[in-house]
Amino acid sequence: MAHASCAVTKDQIWSASENLSPRVKRLRDEYFNFNGRPYFQNEVMPFTTGTEWDDVFPYHHFAVVPDVYPFMPSFADSLLACARKVEVPEGFFAMSLEKRRATFLKIVVEKYLPVQILDGELIVGGQFNTALTRSHSEAEARKAKKLHDKWWKRAKRANELGLGNSGVTPGHLIPNYKKVLQKGFRGLTESYKAEIAGTNDHAKIDYLEAMIIAAEVPRILSLRYAEAAEKGAEQRPTGRAGKNSSR
Repeated sequence: MAHASCAVTKDQIWSASENLSPRVKRLRDEYFNFNGRPYFQNEVMPFTTGTEWDDVFPYHHFAVVPDVYPFMPSFADSLLACARKVEVPEGFFAMSLEKRRATFLKIVVEKYLPVQILDGELIVGGQFNTALTRSHSEAEARKAKKLHDKWWKRAKRANELGLGNSGVTPGHLIPNYKKVLQKGFRGLTESYKAEIAGTNDHAKIDYLEAMIIAAEVPRILSLRYAEAAEKGAEQRPTGRAGKNSSR
């Protein structure tokens, strides 16, 4: 007795609805057209201070993932080789490390991170994947390198013994969104300022001031997208941003 075939095609497993609106269909087709949209990618964008000792790929952020171990050195070398130099302010390396990192993030988001709105997008912000400098001074970089080499030797051994995948990686943590939504970044900033006023601990003050700088970043990015949207609306009488509206 013949049996019906259970084989299915990939189109039967996953295909777009026939009822998609023209706008959504266009965006979906554009999304899957990897080789046809060089104007809009979310590949890793590395940024560096340009120092000879810089590092933009901290291995330990990804050491929980066993399958990336063979590629760690090439990730680090290639990202650094491709990194775009960011002009940092005078006195940058005299700041605390916390302030350096927050300041660098702010500069990248304000001046270097691409901001584009695709034709028909209602939710924007698709280019954010960065590899940022660790902002070390030369002395800090030497110390970090020694610690890294010691740790990397032990981490590789642990991975070879099958002890990987036992921690967290970037993106696998849930921030306290509730607090941000309840207070807003302005409210968070005010609470950090209140903490500064109530302490004489210079290390804590430096850390809180770095958090204040970082809390400015969402507003900066939002304003850049608002400007891009306004620019796109001016170019398109219908109010639709063009394919490559940017700011």
